[in-house]
Amino acid sequence: MDHLWIWLTVFASLMQAVRIAGQKQLNAHVSTMGTTYVRSALGLPVMLVYLIAVMSSTGAKVPASPPDFLLYAALGAMARQRTWSERPLGQYVKFDVDMARVREVFAKVRASGRVELGEIEAREVIEAYGMRLPKSRLARSPDEAAQIASEFGFPVVMKIS
Repeated sequence: MDHLWIWLTVFASLMQAVRIAGQKQLNAHVSTMGTTYVRSALGLPVMLVYLIAVMSSTGAKVPASPPDFLLYAALGAMARQRTWSERPLGQYVKFDVDMARVREVFAKVRASGRVELGEIEAREVIEAYGMRLPKSRLARSPDEAAQIASEFGFPVVMKIS
């Protein structure tokens, strides 16, 4: 019984992985908010069964709340909702996109019979959307790598392909 917590922790980790996998499947069919509601609705009975089991085995009772607890909790929830609803709306960022370049990259990928972008094509698309990326170049020998590094300036990071 001294090491029961180990097995409970392993079981809890397993159940967390199952929950995440189920939530991914559910997200494919309903909205994120819907998934949250399902998780809450299914979690409540599990929590109640656990609470009843603990109370039965220990003889503990649910602590009494002060009478004004629910009033304060409701007022706090309303204040949070009001703060959230009065927040300034976010602004969408617009990019100057080189759509011709993006279409060209995707056309080349499709023409080669692929459905996924490689690293170089992905970099081209990202750059066409105006996002900055670190400099990158393929070196075919150690000497060429040293030459490119001296052109870029130090420090550099190397990725072996």
